[in-house]
Amino acid sequence: MKTYGIVCDALNLAHKTGVERYLTSLLTAMMAQPLLPDEQVLLYVSRIPEGSGREWGILPNHWSWRVISSPLPGWTHLRLSWEQFRHPPQVLFIPAHEVPLYTYSKTRVVTTIHDVAFKYFPAAYEPVVLRRQAWAVQHAIRYAKKIITVSETTKHDLEQFWHVSFDRLRAIPLAVDASQFALDQAAVDATLLRYRLSAGKYFFYLGRLESKKNVATLIRAFVEFKRQLGIGSPIQLVLAGKFGYGAEAIKYELSQAGADVHVLGFVPDVDAAALLKGSLALCYPSLYEGFGLPILEAFAAGIPVLASDIPSSHEVAGNAAIFVHPDDTPGFVRALQTLVHEPSTRADLIARGTIRLADFSWAKTAAKTWEVLRSV
Repeated sequence: MKTYGIVCDALNLAHKTGVERYLTSLLTAMMAQPLLPDEQVLLYVSRIPEGSGREWGILPNHWSWRVISSPLPGWTHLRLSWEQFRHPPQVLFIPAHEVPLYTYSKTRVVTTIHDVAFKYFPAAYEPVVLRRQAWAVQHAIRYAKKIITVSETTKHDLEQFWHVSFDRLRAIPLAVDASQFALDQAAVDATLLRYRLSAGKYFFYLGRLESKKNVATLIRAFVEFKRQLGIGSPIQLVLAGKFGYGAEAIKYELSQAGADVHVLGFVPDVDAAALLKGSLALCYPSLYEGFGLPILEAFAAGIPVLASDIPSSHEVAGNAAIFVHPDDTPGFVRALQTLVHEPSTRADLIARGTIRLADFSWAKTAAKTWEVLRSV
């Protein structure tokens, strides 16, 4: 019997960001595809998670939880390493976690590296986080037989900075569950009412509020956009996400922006879907992204996208977005004006986004992931 161990304790996090949502959606799609007769899967967790969009307590045949609890800190590098020493699987897959310190020499390790933003923008990280990320990537490169990246961008980054051979790398893109965005107008309006927003009267940003996301530039551009629009315009900018490293500069821009910029903090996925659908457009001004999942979510929500002119955004959006250089504040101002004043451009972007979305599905992502796991 060939045993695959999958490290998925991130399912237990209360507030899931992009990496944890990748894990949830990927596992769901992998479970929907049949195992071969001689295969079984162990899901390594510190406790059995609840909910997460499906009843995790009911697993398909030959899938089972491997609960390895510990009262001590260091679950990954101590407790999980000990488990690998005592009961090593043939293949260990780590989609949203660090590779444990110890893995059995005959176990084939496969891991997903989502981005290496710290190589481009080290100043955007606290020193301890920067060292941890650098160590984790180096450790993964040393021990992984195969490395999955979520984009060709990250694949090339690993080759450029660490000289990882391309035959060890496989770019497998993310996807979205379009059914999450199948909300009727009444449901959208009810959500907007709770957040005191009006449909079609705000631009929307979704993601952590931190320096590498370039949120300060977006705020400055919006303030200038509003100044040129004149007094009395109801259009607002809504930022959904928790503050991260570099929040001081963002908070300063917020203090200068006035009442038309709103920070919602973390919002649940169901609310985020409604907030996207009710917005004028998604604004995604990041300096760097490993993938850029909110772009696909905006396509699924049927709204246009304004994105920074970076490789991963082009890789995800194709020709279905307005692109502006991350440092070009006047360019962002002009793009915001276009999205408000040119309905034909908006309609064209929405149509292109719908076409582009068809290239991505979790079923395809899961099938390609199984190909990698079985290949080792």
